[in-house]
Amino acid sequence: MSIPSQHQHDAFAAETGDDFVGMPDISQRKKPKSDSEIEIAPLIDIVFLLLIFFLVTSTLDRQSSIDLPMTEYGVAVSERNATTISIEGQGANIRIYLGDNIGGDPLPDLTEPQEAAIAQAVEAGYLEGKTSLVIKADRDVHTGEIARIIRAANQAVDGLNVYMVTVEDR
Repeated sequence: MSIPSQHQHDAFAAETGDDFVGMPDISQRKKPKSDSEIEIAPLIDIVFLLLIFFLVTSTLDRQSSIDLPMTEYGVAVSERNATTISIEGQGANIRIYLGDNIGGDPLPDLTEPQEAAIAQAVEAGYLEGKTSLVIKADRDVHTGEIARIIRAANQAVDGLNVYMVTVEDR
């Protein structure tokens, strides 16, 4: 094999676009197309790593409690203008009374008769001019029970003023 002369090399390079035999001309190479899309997979990886980092390094303070201010005296609701319902007990042992629970009989334990009796008492009170509903509940009564009583009362009379009663510690 003989080495080509400079003239032969230039003629070959002009025909093929190669500077050297077997090597393409750098100026003639195709440039890679630029992607206009952003790769999202690495970004998701980074977000998950940051999330794991903050979850591992943060501490939850479960021991802290909130000191609520003591209640001050407010405007009292007149018993003449309000229907009173009392709730006591907790869990499955809830007793509901129409009026104050002093010396009264509780409503039946079944949900539907309770709601019917509440609706009837609220409607009778509304016909007497009682536009408010006062609910006296023990500390251990779940809010779901209170909401159920409010719904039953609102089905009988729409637009009642509902008040929750708290008892001052002695």
